[in-house]
Amino acid sequence: MHRRHVNGREPPGRRHSRRRRRRERHGPVGWGLRRAGSFLLAALVLAALAAGLAQQRLRQGPISLGPQAAALVASRIEAGAEGVDVEIGDLQFALGDPGRASGLRLINVTLRGADGAPIASAPELVVDFRLADALQGRLEPTAVELRGAALTLSLEPDGRIALDPSAPAPGTAVLEAPPDPGAGGGPGLAGFLGLLDQAARGEGPLQRFASLSARDASVTLHDARTGRAWRLQDAELVVALEAEREIGRLSGRLIEGGPLEPEAVDDPVRRTLQGATLDAGPRAYPEAGDLDPGAEAEPAPDPYVTLTGERARAGGEISARLAVLDLPVSELALAPALGELAGVESRASGMAELTVDATGAVQSLSGRLSLGPGAVAAEGLEAPFDRIDAAQVEASWSRDGGAIELSRLAVSGPAGAVELSGLATPWGRSAAGWGPAGWSVDLSVDRLLASQAAGFVAPTLFRDGRLQAEAMPAERRLELTALDLPADLEEAGPLSLHAEGVAALEEAGPRLALRFGSQGFGAEALKRVWPVFAAPGAREWVEANVAAARITGMSGAFWMAPGETPEVTMEFGFADLSGSILEGMPELTGAEGTGHVTLSRFEMAFDAAQTTPPGGEPISLAGSRFVIPDLIEDPQPAAPVIRGEGRLADLLTLIDQPPLQLTRKLDVDLGGIEGRAAVEAQLSFRLLKDLDVEDVAVEASARISGLDMTAPGDGPRIRSDDLLLEATPEEFRLSGPASIAGRPAQVSWTERFDASLPEAQRRQVSATVTLTPADIAQFGLSPALEMPQGRIAAAIDLVGDIGEGFSVSADLGPAALRIAEIGWEKAAGEPGRLRVSGRLGDDGAVTLDAFEATAAGLSAKGKARLGAGSSLRRVTLERLALDGVLDAAIDVRAADDGALEVTARGRTLDIAALTARRDRMAEAQGASAADEAEGGDPLAGMPDLRGELAFDVATLVEGVALHDATGEIRRRRGVTAVRVSGAVNGGGEARLRYREGRQGGISIALRSDDAGRLLDDLSISDGVQGGALRVRGRLPPGQPVLEGVAELTNLRVAGRKALEGVVTIARRDGIIERRTEGEYEGGYHFDRVEAPFRLNGGIVTVTDALATGPLLALKVNGDYDLNSERLDLQGVLTPAYAVNGILNNIPVLGELFGGEGEGLFAMNFTVAGAADDPQVNADPLSILTPGILRRLLQPSRPDPDAEDPYPDLFETDK
Repeated sequence: MHRRHVNGREPPGRRHSRRRRRRERHGPVGWGLRRAGSFLLAALVLAALAAGLAQQRLRQGPISLGPQAAALVASRIEAGAEGVDVEIGDLQFALGDPGRASGLRLINVTLRGADGAPIASAPELVVDFRLADALQGRLEPTAVELRGAALTLSLEPDGRIALDPSAPAPGTAVLEAPPDPGAGGGPGLAGFLGLLDQAARGEGPLQRFASLSARDASVTLHDARTGRAWRLQDAELVVALEAEREIGRLSGRLIEGGPLEPEAVDDPVRRTLQGATLDAGPRAYPEAGDLDPGAEAEPAPDPYVTLTGERARAGGEISARLAVLDLPVSELALAPALGELAGVESRASGMAELTVDATGAVQSLSGRLSLGPGAVAAEGLEAPFDRIDAAQVEASWSRDGGAIELSRLAVSGPAGAVELSGLATPWGRSAAGWGPAGWSVDLSVDRLLASQAAGFVAPTLFRDGRLQAEAMPAERRLELTALDLPADLEEAGPLSLHAEGVAALEEAGPRLALRFGSQGFGAEALKRVWPVFAAPGAREWVEANVAAARITGMSGAFWMAPGETPEVTMEFGFADLSGSILEGMPELTGAEGTGHVTLSRFEMAFDAAQTTPPGGEPISLAGSRFVIPDLIEDPQPAAPVIRGEGRLADLLTLIDQPPLQLTRKLDVDLGGIEGRAAVEAQLSFRLLKDLDVEDVAVEASARISGLDMTAPGDGPRIRSDDLLLEATPEEFRLSGPASIAGRPAQVSWTERFDASLPEAQRRQVSATVTLTPADIAQFGLSPALEMPQGRIAAAIDLVGDIGEGFSVSADLGPAALRIAEIGWEKAAGEPGRLRVSGRLGDDGAVTLDAFEATAAGLSAKGKARLGAGSSLRRVTLERLALDGVLDAAIDVRAADDGALEVTARGRTLDIAALTARRDRMAEAQGASAADEAEGGDPLAGMPDLRGELAFDVATLVEGVALHDATGEIRRRRGVTAVRVSGAVNGGGEARLRYREGRQGGISIALRSDDAGRLLDDLSISDGVQGGALRVRGRLPPGQPVLEGVAELTNLRVAGRKALEGVVTIARRDGIIERRTEGEYEGGYHFDRVEAPFRLNGGIVTVTDALATGPLLALKVNGDYDLNSERLDLQGVLTPAYAVNGILNNIPVLGELFGGEGEGLFAMNFTVAGAADDPQVNADPLSILTPGILRRLLQPSRPDPDAEDPYPDLFETDK
């Protein structure tokens, strides 16, 4: 066949087909060996011609076959191992000793992948074979030895092991079960195992193969699944084929190379071969069989691994044993099944044994593992629970039994120790079709020890407990059927805990629902099992204040879910409790009730309890509570509530015990108090050791009945059937309906214990009473203030000792009130407030330090002094304001003659409005002018007064006001007179006299030396120049109207269109002689003007106003609206009045020809419209009409002989 191939006698297609069949039969590995062997054999046959000479040379040592032979062998190996480049530095042949095999030595062998990167290397590879077989044309190795080999493998994500991690070839080795021995060699590792099967049967190219060994080897594995690299350094590999079995052994130092870098993936072996830093140096390690997981040994610098395996030729059963020494647990966690160990920092030693039958089914698995000192890193796990001293686990499983037997699981550390043992039995079949659906777990809790370092006051040991659960790994769910933990706490007594629940690991996080409970146990047992770090303040309170108790039962629940706040609740009952709520207080006895605990709150409710204060009788404390409202806050707050019922004196003694001390600061003999009470005291303090009195906040309240006591400071007798007592360390307060010295009142007694306060502020006694007119008089408010009906509810506070000081706060709403002096009144039901503070003198005098009143448009603020019998000494009003008609500061003093001396200064005084208010008040009371004349004077009884006035604006009537008004006021025997001067409407100066009589109504008199400016200031006329003005008038009762007469002398009028219009018509008709315009530029001169008027709402009405001068005379009636500046007038014009009116002086004839202001020749006229552009009309026929006929068309004048209704106060009040 070889010759035909050489000579080319066989067609290429047939030759390739035959070669492919042989390759498939022997596999790529066997085929590579046969090809290499055939070429080696050819080389040996050619060399046999010089055998004699060669044998002599081989006896002296190996001889080199030359680079051509090395290249030839490399190329033939490449042809049988597709995708792999082989480099051989030298090829040597060595002759074996007599009876021993001869062999080839391949020097500096390197295998490279498709990208040229090194896959494996060996300084020397020795292949032994029998020379006789080689001379017969067969190259059948008997042994292979690698010296100093280096190999890099890659574990792909799908589980394949690739020789070239960067570009796995189709023949990449895969971890899989060996094929059927009769099927021939397969690819990769499976193919090599197939060749070993053939060799065991005496067949195939390895039928003489006996062993494979490697010394000082280095194997690097890049795990693509974990992104890490390991090296097995100083590795030793032995594979031996014996008659009955095949055995193998692999051992070496395991060096962790850290995370894979990107360049490490591109060129993994080159970095490994050049990375000398991974080699920690040689070390002697024990055999796998010598490892004792429980023995103490000196820690190794690097983990050591030994793997041994054996396969029986007869049945094909495989047994394997893995031993590790000082392997970091974190490396074990890289295996997917052991990922939960990632947070454990420790080193593990142990051993595992595995048996697999010929079909690949696992028959048994057992092992033991021990961990040395280390730590556990997990969220929420803190010292000492994150430390372990040692851990051991020993378990086994067999297919016959089916259950996993946990012989021992023991963990110990600073926090304590736990020992478990038991079974985990599989049940059902998982939905995936392999493995069980779940496991029934039944474990004995042989020992559970909680140390003091774990937060207990003493080591607490639980023994002979039991844990039963159902685990469903596929559903990631655990159902805890029962967990029972009994404990014997020696002198503290027995305790047994029970728990059950469900736990599930969902995609969003863990979910847990757990119920737990216990039967009765003693208080000492509770103190033993209560961790000191769990609600430490509550625990310390129980330790210090509960002397004895019996827990009748306890149950609780714990719940958590993804994204939700965990919840914990626990309920317990207790009985026969003795102790105290707070150190220093009397002992509780016979207490029983219930308790409630959550993550943030602790509470005990006492259904029954009693205590006895010193020297007193027993008090029932049923209904009391001890509460810690916030278990998370540090230090934790406590908020006990003490409820008691009994004798009032005993309850007051109880809340006076340390650290409360609520009543001892009172100047009261508790023993002298009669009555009963139901008290509730709310305490607040931090749960600290060595608690001081200042650290306790207390609020106590009591409902008192049948009270009979004397007020402090030798006060009056107080009796009540329903009083509320409230007390804190800062103050003591007693309030409610009571009888004070026999008079009903709503009382409040307050004691403040702040020594820094003035003594007058430490004690306050107040009473809410209903004020009557007599009470108003007592406070000096009458007769100025009248209360015709209703009542005033006033709160009167006495500060300091009884009578030392007082304040009054009154609701004026229910009362009808009035002040006649200013015409103010308030109807019942209209809101109002009064506040007064003052002091009572020893002589009965009253000092009002401040008072303030607001009601019905009135606002008053000031202070006052009253003498004995409420006589007025002085009143100072900082401000008295009334609906915009009065805004002033007023000071009133009592003079020696009984009169009042007044000083009033302010912004506003509206005389007309004040008068109208007073008159309306009088009318509302049904009083008439006649009634007032008969003694119905609204100011009757008011004292005489005198004083000074100063106002920014004093309004007489609407549109008439004095600015910067100053003057004086007098009132005598009910008649009030005012003299004031100021700028009229802010313009020219004027003087005013004002008088108000006993019968009502106001008379006024006004004088000005510049009538023109005054009329301009009043917006009546801006065309009057000069002149003197006298105004006399009166404000009728109840009306804001000014009636009177204005008298002007020696004035000139110019620029008034109304007058110019009338004169123009008179000149046109020849009534007035035509003269040059220049003669009238200075206006028209009038010697005298007399104008009766009425001013009401901004409208001036004149009646028979007469103006006379040398050239003409005017007589006018009508209205002038000051607001709209419109005229509606009618009158008579008489020319050359000095001559034409001469007949007026003749009796009878004067009236016949027109009377005063008219002459023989006169003209009637009308003026209407806007003042700046009026419409003027005249009656030409009226010129020749006798005056008596013209007057038929004019309004009548008052009787000139009648009494003047407008007296001149400048003359009468001198």
